[in-house]
Amino acid sequence: MPEMLPTVNYQHAQWLAESDKFIEAHEAYLKAGRLKDANRLLKQLSTSAIEEERFLDASYFYWLLSKQYLDIYYKKSEQTPTDHHYKEYQSHLRIAKVYYAYSVIFNYMKEPFTTYSPVSLFNVSRFILNEVEYKGTPKGVSLFAVLFTLAKQAKLLQANKLCLVVNKRLQSLKPPAGVQEQIDINYLNSKACKSGFNDPEELLPLCYKCSNYSQHLNGNNCPTCKQDYIFSFISFEILPLVEFHPEVDISDAEAERLLLAPPKPAEEGDPFSEDVASALPLSLDRNALRAIDPSHILIVKRRENNLKNIYYRNILPDLQVTFCPECLLVFYSEDFELQVLQKGHCPFCRTTSEKLFDEYL
Repeated sequence: MPEMLPTVNYQHAQWLAESDKFIEAHEAYLKAGRLKDANRLLKQLSTSAIEEERFLDASYFYWLLSKQYLDIYYKKSEQTPTDHHYKEYQSHLRIAKVYYAYSVIFNYMKEPFTTYSPVSLFNVSRFILNEVEYKGTPKGVSLFAVLFTLAKQAKLLQANKLCLVVNKRLQSLKPPAGVQEQIDINYLNSKACKSGFNDPEELLPLCYKCSNYSQHLNGNNCPTCKQDYIFSFISFEILPLVEFHPEVDISDAEAERLLLAPPKPAEEGDPFSEDVASALPLSLDRNALRAIDPSHILIVKRRENNLKNIYYRNILPDLQVTFCPECLLVFYSEDFELQVLQKGHCPFCRTTSEKLFDEYL
């Protein structure tokens, strides 16, 4: 009897939760239409994960929470960026990203060895610092650990100016016991740097839309053209992607057909040149879409068919880029494939390799 299904699913969810099968219980709560119970379960799980310093698990639970809000938003007849559920989705997704990145820093501070390179640790700590600077630091995230990691990697990579700035900020924080002397020594050494207070250009954040460099701690978007930096969520490098939009009268089906057709040079020139691309948003007509080489395009398709695609132009097409079709985060293709083979799922949203390869690819 269909009317009995919600009750059955709810009782099943209760049993699963009592049996410590929490993710299955969350799914059963959703099937039963008990959104408040599903929310409460995820919040309890995320709180426990943070208290037990399982930050990768905390990231996953916050991702599930954000996905729940997004699903509610998608079912609405009117969808606006100011919608409460959409804002909740963005807020929880941001926290999920911070915990995901912070798990790298936490393991680096606790373990004697790390598989991450100095550049990766530098990128991760800079990403977190820019993300929490004006939006608040999530519970459990140690700003001292992030700054300490960034200062250490900046010194190794000879980013002397950044090293001095970060070491100065560390002076205002209360460090763990027995570390204050080392912090003071590091600060004095960074002030007495003999090789000058310059940062290597290759370490500075580069916006591929307007081709401008910015300072390290200016946020995770370009201060010139205001485009958000698009990170690879394994190495946290800024990807060479520029987002664009087809003009409003062009459907996704037509845009995809134009983009995947053999390129036909446009008379107006390259729409991604520095002068043109600095304008926001970058909206392309049919001729401009047809002019782009299909191998330079990344089309991020959402799960729901009634939602608009996201379009990127790869400025450096030799660096292949892909995305997870569930969480829509973007990665270097080789990094993502290796992570999926090693872990059996997407490193961020934990969508299984079977679902990734069978359902989406």
